Amino acid sequence: MKSDWAPNSALSGLSRVGLWDSCSTKCKICLFLIPSMAIPWFQHWPWVGSIWLVALALLSTTRPNWFWWAVRFLPLAGSVAFFAFWLPWTVAGDFLWPDAWYSPTKEGLHRGLLLWLKGTGLAMGFLGLCRAATANEIFFTFQSVGFPVVPLCVIWITLQQTNRLLADWRRTMQAHRARSTPAMGNIEQTRFMARVWAQLLVRSQKRTEELTYALQARGFRRRFFILNKRTANPFTWIFPVGLVVLFGLVAIWELGWL
Repeated sequence: MKSDWAPNSALSGLSRVGLWDSCSTKCKICLFLIPSMAIPWFQHWPWVGSIWLVALALLSTTRPNWFWWAVRFLPLAGSVAFFAFWLPWTVAGDFLWPDAWYSPTKEGLHRGLLLWLKGTGLAMGFLGLCRAATANEIFFTFQSVGFPVVPLCVIWITLQQTNRLLADWRRTMQAHRARSTPAMGNIEQTRFMARVWAQLLVRSQKRTEELTYALQARGFRRRFFILNKRTANPFTWIFPVGLVVLFGLVAIWELGWL
């Protein structure tokens, strides 16, 4: 039995594949559309859709750490959300500053601060959580507080392996289907595709064995210490989660549900 695993084995993607990168396009769309439709509070604030668009644009950049997001985009997201909607409301008559632009009242300052907190928390929270965090950091945090991470790790690795296997099958079938022409005849086509399926099954078995070796080598007998603790930083996801929680608390407080 193998005692270790290669850099490109089943677990190698656990510490470097971001949650956002591992999601499909449909998952990314649902991530931004479902909250907008599910939360009634969103229906009264159309500008939230603009924050989603800004977040989508920023998510297309390369993935830095959480501090990079905070320093560069935390003030920017809050300022854009604040001034982009404060000025139209002021001109339209639904004043954030009831007296005048340059003499804000306590009520107007309070509403403006809430708007800044909500815009910042929503945009930065999802930006950081979806782009900066990885499965390694999240699982490592659970493991640090004594949460059983064995099911989470097994599910995550199995999904990764399944995606790789399905992609491998699609590429192989597309390549061999082009070679299986009607000129070969029905019998030859059947034999040819049977050989292709046999190769795919052998490849699937090798992938399964690779996953088994990786799981055994990385800790099923040692309480499943599968994570690379030297590179795991829990704040890459705790910080943006805190921003999302802040956004929710501010919204609930403003609606008077507390």
